[in-house]
Amino acid sequence: MIRDIAIILAAGESKRMGQPKALLPARSGHTFLSQLAERCRAAGLVPMVVTGAHATEIRTAHPKLWQVVNRQWRKGQLSSVLCGLRGAALARRIVVHPVDAPDVKVATFKRLMKSKAPAAAAALGKKQGHPIALDGTSARALLRTKKKTLAEALDELGVELVPVNDPAVLENLNDPKSLKKR
Repeated sequence: MIRDIAIILAAGESKRMGQPKALLPARSGHTFLSQLAERCRAAGLVPMVVTGAHATEIRTAHPKLWQVVNRQWRKGQLSSVLCGLRGAALARRIVVHPVDAPDVKVATFKRLMKSKAPAAAAALGKKQGHPIALDGTSARALLRTKKKTLAEALDELGVELVPVNDPAVLENLNDPKSLKKR
């Protein structure tokens, strides 16, 4: 059966944070990753995590999660998105979300999934945030991109902004200081 898939990006080194962001504590006894996976499931998505630098630790902590390892994680976020898209080849709709924004609401994922745009991104006011949602055509176009960054590749696709009432779409927890402000 073809399903809607959420690709959770967790391949980076987490150098500024000093530990794998996927394994940081979130709310109610969850890690960032398990909280996101639960929220994606609640929105009707099958979660897939793209790992890389900390693949072994993440697999050990979350053995039941569908995981794809990006062996080229050093090439940046776009390489992880492409790795996930190859793993989600038969999905109807794909949501891509970074693990360092764990507080996005279930309602935000659902709203993005309802968008009819080929490529859509959650937005707070006029600010584009995450997650992004892609239909099959946009996902295949992204797989063919020659761009070097995810932002450039998304610009090439043309992303429709979907307004949401969720400040977490602009969240970016990359270092201990940002984590304390949360």
